[in-house]
Amino acid sequence: MPWKGLSGRDPLEDLTDEERGERAWEDWSDAMYDDDDPDRPQRRRPTGREIDVVPPVVHEVAVTVDPEIAAAFAARQAEATEGRTWDVDGGRVTVVGDVKTWSGPCIECGQAFTQRRFTSQRRKWRRLCGEACSAERRRAANRERMRAARAAEGDAA
Repeated sequence: MPWKGLSGRDPLEDLTDEERGERAWEDWSDAMYDDDDPDRPQRRRPTGREIDVVPPVVHEVAVTVDPEIAAAFAARQAEATEGRTWDVDGGRVTVVGDVKTWSGPCIECGQAFTQRRFTSQRRKWRRLCGEACSAERRRAANRERMRAARAAEGDAA
């Protein structure tokens, strides 16, 4: 243990190697005790005095912020988005960490929805929010295709 006192010379500089090793052994052996353990042996300097310098007392720190500044900061934080953001066809992609998030409206029903995937994936984003919209879109495409086919048959005949 290094000398922490302010007055006089360091009494530990007179220790022999054996005494210094013995003190190190005591320090290691006393490590099993907590600081406030009553069984912990009282350590004193070779002169018999206790520590001259009282360690500082740590208090809780209370931070006060002007309410107007706090409100302005909260408003800016609410608007802010984490990570990179860009617009793509029909939506907006945001990257946070290793996850991409697409958000936008469904092209069939117009309801907003989101999709998530890892950033390593490079495929097109779904534009339909679910199976019901997907089935309706497929039916509408089939109707249009059949209408065009019937019109082509009628023109050919």
